[in-house]
Amino acid sequence: MATLTTEMATAPRETQIAHFARLRRKEQWRYVLLLLPALVFLIAFYGYPVAAMLTRSFNEPGWGLQNFEPLVQIRSTMDLFGFAFPMNAYI
Repeated sequence: MATLTTEMATAPRETQIAHFARLRRKEQWRYVLLLLPALVFLIAFYGYPVAAMLTRSFNEPGWGLQNFEPLVQIRSTMDLFGFAFPMNAYI
């Protein structure tokens, strides 16, 4: 925070409140800037690959759910989903 000067000590209360609110906003921006590298990293190495994978799973070779048809036809996959979904709901 700022150091208390005689000018601020004699300033009206509203001026002091506005001054310290401005300082608080500046300090909050510093915290946001500290988070920025982590957010860029997450978007670049997690968000983009997940979005690209989901886009590809619906679009190649053609758009639609037919890309997932072989997955649901396998009995072991359906058994796995039958076990995993109730477990996740419980947790």
